[in-house]
Amino acid sequence: MRTQVAIVGAGPSGLLLSQILAKHGIESVIVENRSQDYVLARIRAGVIEHGAVDVLTDYGVGERLHREGMRHDGVHLQWPGERRRIDFVESCGHSVWVYGQTEITKDLIGTREAAGQPIFWSVSDTAIHDADTDSPRVTFVDADGNAQTIEADYVAGCDGFHGVSRPTIPESVRSVHERVYPYAWLGILAEVAPSTDELIYALHPDGFAMHSMRSESVSRLYLQVAPDDDIANWSDERIWDGLSTRLAIDGWTLQSGPTLEKSITPMRSFVSAPMRWGRLFLAGDASHIVPPTGAKGLNLAIADVKRLGTALAAKYADGSDDLLDRYSDDALERVWQSTHFSWWMTSMLHTPPAEDPDRDFLLQMQLTQLRHVTTSKAAATMLAENYTGSVLPYP
Repeated sequence: MRTQVAIVGAGPSGLLLSQILAKHGIESVIVENRSQDYVLARIRAGVIEHGAVDVLTDYGVGERLHREGMRHDGVHLQWPGERRRIDFVESCGHSVWVYGQTEITKDLIGTREAAGQPIFWSVSDTAIHDADTDSPRVTFVDADGNAQTIEADYVAGCDGFHGVSRPTIPESVRSVHERVYPYAWLGILAEVAPSTDELIYALHPDGFAMHSMRSESVSRLYLQVAPDDDIANWSDERIWDGLSTRLAIDGWTLQSGPTLEKSITPMRSFVSAPMRWGRLFLAGDASHIVPPTGAKGLNLAIADVKRLGTALAAKYADGSDDLLDRYSDDALERVWQSTHFSWWMTSMLHTPPAEDPDRDFLLQMQLTQLRHVTTSKAAATMLAENYTGSVLPYP
């Protein structure tokens, strides 16, 4: 088959790129190695920057977000005996929205299906060929066992950290930067109304804790655990006890409820550059991973595909290569800014491992940083600008 842009990966980045291209009259075909049911069941990020909300709205997939999402104008930072609020609107004039990545994926799939545009689910043996030529191809075996080939002008690798797109770029071309953190997040989805109006990030001697939400009746909560911990070690009772202890503050009570889902996620910072090789362009987790503390993963993916979609639209409109040639460098500026912020938030809020000889010193540094951020207007503005995504102009 023939198309203009072959997209590998039907997560939010690949789906949104296809929507952006469609709005510019550009054809695309998506291939995904997972089933549609699997993709729709994944529980992922839920904090959306104001610029990402604008992108979703501008390209016709923001209606339900505005109707069902929750706008947050600030965030709470906590340490033992203290909980203080950073006001985003006062600090930088912007807000964020809480709306699950799963819901964005549903909206994007529905829009693509309504337009009759193809998505090949449950494919196998996907490979990208001749990306460094003018005639790239994507081959795969479809769900019925038939060998397929997509001939395209360009290929967009939106298939995540474990996908085939990044390894297609020769190792001699790639530069990889990585930090693996000595802790992980145990996350739960609970059928209980949120106990807070806005997100709470808490530093505690037992480890970091976070209270987030997905709706008025579903809460999302996290505990810091060891990266080699086993979810089997954590009964619901132990999880709620840990959350209650780490989030405790006078005059406030954590409400518990049935646990719908729980998992452990290791934490790393990872950047692979460049994000382009020939006619193959990487976007989202295919090129970069950030720890979830700064709520940047999904937002970076949206920024990437907005930039890439705009560049491809310019190429097809007037033959200009300028934006395509600048794509990697321009995208990496935001990637590194978000990587730094995510590292900073993670370092400020996660308790050092017990075996760290500098643990007591680091804990004092964390407390000092939290007090500074919550009392200094300049420091609060720095956090607010980064958290809302307004520190750099949206593409």
